[in-house]
Amino acid sequence: AGAQESMQGMSGMASRADISGLPTGPADLALGERLAQLCHTCHQTRGHDIVGIPPIAGFPPPVFEREMVAFKIRQRSHAVMNAVAGSLSDAEIVAVATYYSTLPSAH
Repeated sequence: AGAQESMQGMSGMASRADISGLPTGPADLALGERLAQLCHTCHQTRGHDIVGIPPIAGFPPPVFEREMVAFKIRQRSHAVMNAVAGSLSDAEIVAVATYYSTLPSAH
């Protein structure tokens, strides 16, 4: 519930984007770690919140994936996040979500 509540606080309400079409099975953790390097600049990995930018370490994959898909399909609007999410394949979103779920939670 904590991660879900944190996402709600970030956006006013959690996304309801459909993630049923995302790949299932083992994600490529090394790929997720490599792709997440772009995210670390703003979102950090040590649990520190930058004003207006939520920490995402420790988020459960379904919560993370739902938010990323919402940005990708522009259900949520944020220029940077729409561009980042839009550049990722579904498998890459799953990989990044899996990687972030392995980090100590900031929530």
